Amino acid sequence: MLRYSLLGLKTDFDRKKINYFTMFDLEPYYGETIIQNQFIFMKTFVANKKTDNEIVYFIGQALYDEKIIEKKVYFDYLEKIKRYLVAQNKKIIYIPHRREENLEDLSYLRDDYFEIQRLPTSVEIYLLGLDVLPCGIYSFYSTALFSIYKIFGIEATAVYINNDLLKIYKEGTENAYNEFKKSGIEILEL
Repeated sequence: MLRYSLLGLKTDFDRKKINYFTMFDLEPYYGETIIQNQFIFMKTFVANKKTDNEIVYFIGQALYDEKIIEKKVYFDYLEKIKRYLVAQNKKIIYIPHRREENLEDLSYLRDDYFEIQRLPTSVEIYLLGLDVLPCGIYSFYSTALFSIYKIFGIEATAVYINNDLLKIYKEGTENAYNEFKKSGIEILEL
């Protein structure tokens, strides 16, 4: 509190009352206020965008870099996802997570149906700058599925990772998939 006083900041706020501004549908506790972000301003940039029905984005995650799953498991899932989407005549643009380091490992997947594109900004901001949006967004359990679904109305799909294949965060991952289901995001089991 001393540092606030030294800076001339008021500290007479009620510490027991906390308000949240979030994109998630949270239940308030003990007088908290939850203000849900409806992304009204961002949606104004989306109104006249077209959709390319042959392109989907896959938002990568640093799951093997962070030792959440084995590298082989991650690549096996990507191969299954690629087969699944190519069978539907979809081109996949893989957007690596900023902490994904070894993109050379993914190079064997590159072809006319699989492109890797590292973005200079968040995927949400990048999509706002496009004239033509993808028809779908896929990922394992990235929160970008929530935000893209809410901002752009693009079909979002969470690819289910078998809980037995996770080394850590098993309960949190299952909770994420449950929240996706509640929000209307499809869960794809391959």
